[in-house]
Amino acid sequence: MIIIQSLHKDIQHLDLNYRPETFWGIPEALLANVKGERRKQLIKEALQNSETIPEYVFESDWPLEMKQSLMAQHPSLSGGEYLPDYLPGEVEFARISMPYTTLADVISLRVRFKKDRFYYRCIDEYWDQGFSYNTYPKTTKHPLTLAGLINMILSIECGEDLREGDDLVYSLYEQWYVEYYEEKYHPPLRITSEFYPGLGDYFIALQDSFQRTVTSNDAENLTNYDLYERALVGFELPRVRSHVNLQNGKENKNAKTRL
Repeated sequence: MIIIQSLHKDIQHLDLNYRPETFWGIPEALLANVKGERRKQLIKEALQNSETIPEYVFESDWPLEMKQSLMAQHPSLSGGEYLPDYLPGEVEFARISMPYTTLADVISLRVRFKKDRFYYRCIDEYWDQGFSYNTYPKTTKHPLTLAGLINMILSIECGEDLREGDDLVYSLYEQWYVEYYEEKYHPPLRITSEFYPGLGDYFIALQDSFQRTVTSNDAENLTNYDLYERALVGFELPRVRSHVNLQNGKENKNAKTRL
């Protein structure tokens, strides 16, 4: 049995109870609403090198001609740039990016505060084509903990009809690691946040475990939950939608998730 902590020992020290005090008016918010994935990466590199960055680079949305220029250079450079506009006061607090798809697709998790609660939604660049996402919880009184955010990401449903929606992360992992796996595409997903340190490390470890423990035979005979339970062995983190506590690999359907 492969224990994820043995693959990425850094995640053993993650504070799963970490909770940011706010998503607004802090340095982390400077990059949060930059839509373009490649543009966001270049800004981070420039900041690390103490380079001067023009203010327009930090704009959440770029003019259409600039997006088209990126697309002309290479389609993947425009990944994230076509995400829909933010609602008033809305901030991207996490994202799922797929750097190896043709258009380097990005899924944006967003939050806004109104009437003393935090409201969440998940959306991508194909929002106008009838494809949508469902997240749990819809609202919280306080910002999510790191554990709560991980659970939210693992519970995202997607599809044209959410009554029969697919589990987003389960399906993507199965597609990349079972159907089309190639070493050069590892890890196929980047799940990151400007506000939650360690989120990316956690999911890299999880992807490693999935790739090492799930086989094509499993994919044919097990449900998505079964596949993910196989990958999650070694974590003491329950899944929100299934309400199954995977601590020590045992099911506890009465377990409560601390958000």
